[in-house]
Amino acid sequence: MKRFLLSLVFLLSVGGWTLADTPVDAFGKLKLDQTAEEVVAALGKPAKKGEKLFEAATGETVQKWSYPKIGVTLDMAQSEQAETLRVYRIQAEKPCQWIGWDGIGIGSPAAKAKAYVSGLQMNPKNEVSISSDSCSVLLTDSWTMLVFTLTEDKVSQIFLGPGPE
Repeated sequence: MKRFLLSLVFLLSVGGWTLADTPVDAFGKLKLDQTAEEVVAALGKPAKKGEKLFEAATGETVQKWSYPKIGVTLDMAQSEQAETLRVYRIQAEKPCQWIGWDGIGIGSPAAKAKAYVSGLQMNPKNEVSISSDSCSVLLTDSWTMLVFTLTEDKVSQIFLGPGPE
């Protein structure tokens, strides 16, 4: 495994491309903190909007937007000072066909997701966790968390949003 990772780092550095070039805060047509208007322009109106609920732990008022035909659920948030909702959390599952992070999407091999997350360990500010049923990275400089849930050796769910502070 060490030899593989060293080879990967060498190939990436020789090719002029690094894992840092892949934005972790975006997936498909969405990006964290994108406005509600931008989401509707990109995806259309959600099939369902949940009730607006205040999260005491975060101080955000959150509303769930569901796009079941594309396998995407968003938590849209609004702080007390803000006038509009923004993308706070992105969750994807089947039938989502979006691809991100070095070609990873729903149905990708677990090994590919684990290799991507493992490569993010090179930055000492990142906190990486890899197990048989998930792999994740917490970017401590932005407190953004990316989680791949793994089922039957494939990516079955993706979460992108704020991590624990």
